[in-house]
Amino acid sequence: MKHLEESHATLRVDVDGIKDQMGKIFDMVQTMVNNPQPIVNPVNQPWPTYGLPHNYVPPEDDSNDPPRWNPLLYRL
Repeated sequence: MKHLEESHATLRVDVDGIKDQMGKIFDMVQTMVNNPQPIVNPVNQPWPTYGLPHNYVPPEDDSNDPPRWNPLLYRL
């Protein structure tokens, strides 16, 4: 019976610790909800053109052929 009471007391201490931690987490979440981060509107950042004309779109690759084997790229 004494062992059961000790286990119950240990469990109660653990549960109280978890309740305390959950209370702290809840307070932090409430702080974040009550003080939201300001919304920042992104500024349009132009992409570098790399010397290509404005609105350039590369042509699509229509070939279904596998790429050719280039012996200079692969060493056996």
